[in-house]
Amino acid sequence: METKVGYKRIILAVFLILATVMVQILAVKAQEENPMCEEHNGHPCTPKVRECCPNTGRQCVATSSNGFRCM
Repeated sequence: METKVGYKRIILAVFLILATVMVQILAVKAQEENPMCEEHNGHPCTPKVRECCPNTGRQCVATSSNGFRCM
């Protein structure tokens, strides 16, 4: 009897670990598909990290002293 309970616990633990890994993979994929972006003109941005939103037509441009801004 005890071995059946042990197998059930092992199977449950493996299932929970796999479910956690799958949720993390889905979260990473969703973040890659929808990167953070800035919609407003003049807001700070970082190339390849926090870009300007593509639907605005703005680009992340280097300014003289303030780093990068959406223009």
